[in-house]
Amino acid sequence: MPQIKVLLTGASGYIGGSVLQVLLDDFGKEIAISALTSGTSNFGDHPITQPELRNTKIRTDKDPNYEWERDNSEAWITRKVDVSITDAGERLGVDTVIVNPPLIYGQGTGPGNRTSIQIPALIGVSLHYKEAIVLGNGDGLWNIAHISDVADFYSLMLKRYIERKPVQRGKSGYYFLENGETSWLAISKLIGEVGYLKGLLNSKEPKDISPEEFTKALGISFLNPYMVEVIWSSNARISAIKSREIGWHPRKNITDFYHSFEAEIEAIAQVGPKH
Repeated sequence: MPQIKVLLTGASGYIGGSVLQVLLDDFGKEIAISALTSGTSNFGDHPITQPELRNTKIRTDKDPNYEWERDNSEAWITRKVDVSITDAGERLGVDTVIVNPPLIYGQGTGPGNRTSIQIPALIGVSLHYKEAIVLGNGDGLWNIAHISDVADFYSLMLKRYIERKPVQRGKSGYYFLENGETSWLAISKLIGEVGYLKGLLNSKEPKDISPEEFTKALGISFLNPYMVEVIWSSNARISAIKSREIGWHPRKNITDFYHSFEAEIEAIAQVGPKH
C-alpha cells in the first residue's frame, strides 16, 4: 500500500485518541496522522426552558442535515462549525465528512484522555450531591455508542476512501453513529441504584435540579446553563442509516451501556468528582 498521510486533530482527546489507536492498528505506521467530529447535541432541544419546542423527531443521516444546520446555526455554535467546514471544503476542492456520534461511553484507548464527558460528569455531580442528579423530568432521549464502535467507523471511512469506494461528501457527507437509545431519567436512576448499593449516595431516587445548579456544580468555565440543558437533558434522537449501509457494524448495544455503570462509578469515586 502506498504511504497514506492523514491529519488527525484532537489525538490527545477521548475520541481522537481512540481513533488514532484504531488507525495505527488497522493501517500501521505508514500513516502520519484530520477528522472533524461533530455531535448529536447539534440536534438537541431545550425541554426545560423551551418546552413548547420539544422535538422528539428521529433525524437520520439521509436527511438534509447541512441545510438544517445552516438554517438553524445561530442557536448552537457547533452547527456553524459544520457548515463553515463544509462550505470551505467545497470552495477549496477538499472532500469533507461530518461524523455525528451520540452519547459515547466506555474506556478510550488513546495516549491522552480516555474518559468521556457526559456520563462521568453526571456521575461526578451526583457524587458531589450524594444523590443521583437529573435535569428537569429527565424524559429527554439520546442514542448511545461505545467508543470502540465510534473509532471503528473512522477506520472504515478511511479504508473506503483509500479503496475509492463510494463515500458521500460535502453537503451530503453527514454520517451518524448510534446503537441504542435511553432517557436521561433512566441513566440517573441507574446511577442512583449503583451508587446507593455501593454506599456512595444517600438515596437511589434521582434528584431534580436546574441547569443553573448543574452548571455551578460542574464548574466547567466554557459551559453555561443554555449549553448544559442541551448536553444533559435534551432530546437528540438519530438513526445511523448511511453508516450501516457502508459497512459499519457496532458490536456494543444498550445492555453493554447499562452494564458499564458499575465500573464507571467506581472509577470516578476513586479519583474524585471532576468539577
